Amino acid sequence: MRTIAENFEKATVVIGREASERKFKEGAQNYRFIHLATHNITDDKQPMYSKIILAQTDDKNEDGFLQTYEVYNLRLNAELVVLSGCNTGLGRLSRGEGLIGVTRAFLYAGAPSLVVSLWPVNDESTAELMKYFYRNLKADMAKNQ
Repeated sequence: MRTIAENFEKATVVIGREASERKFKEGAQNYRFIHLATHNITDDKQPMYSKIILAQTDDKNEDGFLQTYEVYNLRLNAELVVLSGCNTGLGRLSRGEGLIGVTRAFLYAGAPSLVVSLWPVNDESTAELMKYFYRNLKADMAKNQ
């Protein structure tokens, strides 16, 4: 994460116990780029309960799981959200609705671009890929290149 942060003039890196659900919800609207390198649990039967795993804390009002339905309630100003974890692009295909999952929730919350994974990913190779992705983004390369 710190390697990614080096590509930005002003970056906030939150890791470990500090990466709480409350902290994310309260601060996410303040960032142009959001990068979540964490685990994801996809619920194929009830996709609104798919979740991104954040720090488990003593907070009685938050459980440490950023549920899909909670993301819908956010108002983001991010230009890009990167969900750097296994299967973050999965969801349930619903007739007339399309794909219902966490990616759709982030789009609804205001993020016009997402980078997600459709399969299990290796931590080391993903970190390497993300290092080059952000380096190229800093060099004004288009996100889709």
